[in-house]
Amino acid sequence: MLQPAPPANEPSKTQADSTVKELQRAKVEAIHLRVSEELAQRKLADAEADLKQAKEEAGRATKEAEQAKMDAQKARESQAKAENKLADAERARAAAEGREQACLSAAKSQPGLGTRLRSWFGRKPSNP
Repeated sequence: MLQPAPPANEPSKTQADSTVKELQRAKVEAIHLRVSEELAQRKLADAEADLKQAKEEAGRATKEAEQAKMDAQKARESQAKAENKLADAERARAAAEGREQACLSAAKSQPGLGTRLRSWFGRKPSNP
């Protein structure tokens, strides 16, 4: 008995199997692509969060650096004031020592009270 030949416009069973396999591969590939895209989106979100945190830390570090710079300037100004006060104190001490020396010299060059009294009353000091 003769079997009728399949019509020419109907695909053969092997072609259908091949098409089904291609569709399955395409589905698997689409799933992999979707997973890869989700993973890339998560990595991007993590990177953006890290970048935001790094910017915040950089901002804080900049503020701290500015504060340290201002503190250092204040310290330099305070040191300069202290050095000026020390120099003023040294000059005042030197002037006071000079006045003290002048007073001591003046006191040594003037006769004592006893000598002055004797000169007023005409008595000569007695020599023992």
